[in-house]
Amino acid sequence: MKRILKYTFGILSFAIILAVILLRPNDRESFSQTHYAQRTLERLEQLPAHPPPGVLLAGIGRTEITPTIGEPLAGYGARNPMSSNAIDTPLYARALSLSNGHQTVTILSADLLLIPPAMRQHILRELNLPPAAVYFSATHTHSGPGGYAPGFLYELAFGEYDSRTFQRLADKLIRTIRISRMDLQPAAMQSSQLGTTLPFVRNRIEFGAEPHATMNLTAVYRPGQSNPLALLIIASPHATCLGKTNRSLNGDYPGALQQKLESGHTHMALFMAGAVGSMTVVGAHSERACVQHTSDTIAAAVGAALTHIAHRRGTINTVALFSQIV
Repeated sequence: MKRILKYTFGILSFAIILAVILLRPNDRESFSQTHYAQRTLERLEQLPAHPPPGVLLAGIGRTEITPTIGEPLAGYGARNPMSSNAIDTPLYARALSLSNGHQTVTILSADLLLIPPAMRQHILRELNLPPAAVYFSATHTHSGPGGYAPGFLYELAFGEYDSRTFQRLADKLIRTIRISRMDLQPAAMQSSQLGTTLPFVRNRIEFGAEPHATMNLTAVYRPGQSNPLALLIIASPHATCLGKTNRSLNGDYPGALQQKLESGHTHMALFMAGAVGSMTVVGAHSERACVQHTSDTIAAAVGAALTHIAHRRGTINTVALFSQIV
């Protein structure tokens, strides 16, 4: 009995000490005033002011990454069991490469929870590219493949690590990047911020706080084509319409959004998760209704923006392109 009390006291003492060390008041300071923001601005000031311009070239690549049923899902540590039991929707990796003849940058997004550092480093090493040559992102679906993130903490959300799963996924992401870089052709580009009056995002940390509802859209066109070659969409809600009880592979609302846009608006749509930290989806009557509502709302905003962009489209853009890790 004394030993049990001793261990209990030790665990409680450790928990209290850890809480004292780690817990801090909720920081409401604007990020623009933080030390890391100031350091970033200082580094940006050191970059070349006038990189060499050139004609904009763009290329796209897409590869299916749907795993087999039975492999772990990533997203919820409380999902039990973590293995998938069905495939609702196919999952993809998508890449958009941009170049001006002097520098080429690839934007990669995949129907994944995230791309961990080990995966990024492996891909860059295999492609023999510097870190600034590829921007890695994900849709942040919580019903996508797992098992590819090494490390104890990752395994809590990704399931048991399997080196074969890691290699298979890495090979497909590498292939997607290569396809997009081999597809470079002259292009024009337009960017816009999106808004909507329909509720689709809420603050999950502070009840009633203003959510980050602004979305960003970049449309890339090739000469003579009415529909964009690619659409790049950034939005903030967590891709958690489907909860921890779901065991089907599913792209959640970003996957549905990309499918809608590729069915009528563009050759390829890339969704990149924005400030998902405190942002999540507005609840609906059911998980599937949430997927439908959120993807429909964002798709409608994108469609309205494309109508506006069509009236101010230019010809081939000459751009100064510069990418560097700061």
